[in-house]
Amino acid sequence: MKVDTNKFWQFSIELYRNSDVAEQLLSLQERYHANVNLCLFLIYLDKHQQQLEIAQLKTLQHDVEQFSATYTRPLRTLRHTFKYNLKNSEHYAALRSSMLEAELSLEKQEQQLLVTAFNDFQCAHQSSASNLVVYLELLLKLSKTDLDQIFTVLKKVAS
Repeated sequence: MKVDTNKFWQFSIELYRNSDVAEQLLSLQERYHANVNLCLFLIYLDKHQQQLEIAQLKTLQHDVEQFSATYTRPLRTLRHTFKYNLKNSEHYAALRSSMLEAELSLEKQEQQLLVTAFNDFQCAHQSSASNLVVYLELLLKLSKTDLDQIFTVLKKVAS
C-alpha cells in the first residue's frame, strides 16, 4: 500500500477534531514525549491493516523525532513562551497567528517525512495491525492505565 499525503492529512484533521482524541494525544506528547504525528500515522496504518516491523517503526520514530527536535519543538516552545510572556504586546495576535501557521507547516512536513519513508517500506497486510501499541508500549514504555485510556477513546471514535 502507498500512502497519499493529502489523504493522511485529512484523516489526521478529522481524528484530531475530536477533543477527546486531541486531549489524549497531547497528554502522550507531554508525559511520554510521544510524537503526535507519528501516533496519527500509526493509527492510520492500523486502520488500513498495514503492520510495520519494529525496525521500520524505529526508523520512522528516529526520523520524525530528529526533524521535530530541530524544527517543530523549538517553534512550539517559542510560541508558548510568547503566549505567556508577551500577551499584551501590540502585535500579539498577528505574531501568534504567524507562529501557529509556521508550526502547522512544520507538522505537515513531519507527516510528509513519515509518508515518504513508509512508501519506501515493504509492509505486511495484517487484519490486526498494532503499530500504535508497539510504539506506545514497547518504545515509549507507557503504563497499562495510559494505554487503556488512549484505546478507550480511540475505540469510541472508531465506532
